Amino acid sequence: MTVGQRIQELRKNKYLSQEEMAEQLEVSKQSISKWELDKAVPGIDKIIRMCELYGVTSDYLLMGKENTASAESQRTEESQRTEESQQTVESQSLESQPDGCEDRVVHAEGANYEGSHKKELKNLYLVLGILCVVISGFFLIVFAKFAIHYIGFSKGTQQDVILVDRIYRQQTEADVSYWGDDNTFYTKRVLLDTNGVNEGDWIFGYRNDRNEIYFPYKKEPLVMIVLFSVLFMVVAVLCIIRYARIGKREKEDGKKQSEN
Repeated sequence: MTVGQRIQELRKNKYLSQEEMAEQLEVSKQSISKWELDKAVPGIDKIIRMCELYGVTSDYLLMGKENTASAESQRTEESQRTEESQQTVESQSLESQPDGCEDRVVHAEGANYEGSHKKELKNLYLVLGILCVVISGFFLIVFAKFAIHYIGFSKGTQQDVILVDRIYRQQTEADVSYWGDDNTFYTKRVLLDTNGVNEGDWIFGYRNDRNEIYFPYKKEPLVMIVLFSVLFMVVAVLCIIRYARIGKREKEDGKKQSEN
C-alpha cells in the first residue's frame, strides 16, 4: 500500500470527503487528490497534522508499519521523529518525482487558490452588476410614471379644484375626487407631488376633456430620479466590464497552464 492509498484509507475511515479533509488540513482539494494518487507527497507539517487528527503515527503513514497510536503517545513520538520524518519525506519525494516537481506542486496549489479567488471575485462583480441594473430599472419606472403625468399636464388641460380623500404617502400617493364634465363624481389614485396636504383638503389640479386629472410636478425630483438611474447603470456597466476582464484572464491562464 502506498502513502497515497493510506491517506485515502484514513479519509474514508473517518467518512470524510476530499473537500472536508482539505478544509481540516488547510489545503486545496486538488492537493488531497494528488496525495491520494501519489502524484505529490504532503509536507512534514501536513503529515504531523494528519497523524494528530486521525490517530496514526508517521511510521504508518509513510511506511505502513503500524495502524494506530493514541494522541498522547503520538505527540511525544512526533516531537522525537520530526527530523527523521523530514529526511524520509525528502528522500521519498526525490526518488518518486523528477527534479523541480515539488516546486511545481506548490506553484499549482497557489495557482488553484488564486483561481478560486478570481472566480469568487468574478461572481461578486456579476451579482453587483445585475443588482445595479435592477435598481436602475426601478428608478426608470418611477420616472416614467411621473413623466407621463407631467406630459399629460402640459396638454390641453384646465385648472380645477380637487378633493384629497386619502393620503397614502406624503408627496407621492393619494386618492382624490372631482366632478367630471358629465356630472359624474370620479375618484382616482394619483402621484401627488405636494407636501403638507391633509385629508379633506381642496387643492388645485388640472383636468382634460377625458376627465383625467394631472398635477404640476417639480422638475427637480424628475432630474434626481434620472441621475440615480444613470449612476446605477454606470456602476452596472463597470461591474460587467470587470467581470468580462476576469473571465478573459481566466481563459488566458488556462491556456498557459495547458501549454506548460
